[in-house]
Amino acid sequence: MYHDSQPGEQQLEQLQQRLAYRFENPLLLREALTHASRTNEYPDEPCYERLEFLGDAVIELVVTRQLYLQHPAWGEGRMTKARASVVSEPALSDMARQLGIGECMRIGRGTQRLGGREKPSILSDGFEALTGAIFLDGGIAEVDRIILPLLQKALENVGKDGVKGDYKTALQERLQKKGERHIAYRLTGEQGPPHDRVFTVALEVDGALVSHGQGRSKKAAQQAAARAALETIKAKGESL
Repeated sequence: MYHDSQPGEQQLEQLQQRLAYRFENPLLLREALTHASRTNEYPDEPCYERLEFLGDAVIELVVTRQLYLQHPAWGEGRMTKARASVVSEPALSDMARQLGIGECMRIGRGTQRLGGREKPSILSDGFEALTGAIFLDGGIAEVDRIILPLLQKALENVGKDGVKGDYKTALQERLQKKGERHIAYRLTGEQGPPHDRVFTVALEVDGALVSHGQGRSKKAAQQAAARAALETIKAKGESL
């Protein structure tokens, strides 16, 4: 028989200890950790989507400022690519795991059965929502104190090793070494409920189908398709 096991006050207390931050408004913390699938079952419980929206913007601001200050010689294009790498789903979900956000999430029964607490998309959304909650509760200074150290390693990596995870740019640069190429990303499918949508994208080069990619957003699906194309090139030892 399935038991609806949800985190209690002890898990929330431990998370605040890991953050070294105590919420003045604990309802913000609870909201930041409530997935939409839980709200579908308990309509009176607000989910994290609004806080996620806010937190996404706050993280982008913090990362943009740090890139601007740390790399005065970088232009807009390079900073944009670096920021995309730092705030990517894999990077944010890793930070969520460091904080143990998954074990603190309040999620619906079906999502929990499917391993939702470990799903990268839910973890990254939870990290963004938690950031938004900290911003509302304590201001940007507390976001800098708590969140910036978690982001610092990723910021240092893009500075040392270049932008990671931008497969679309890497593919474009690889293909256009031999002249202008027409690269197109075409949405071919959408699956799943609104709060957990999966997109499928087809990648075409000069009108020919090269690869497919899936992701929680259209951009993530495009990156997956570009990565698959690069792997094809590497396997063949030649360009497309």
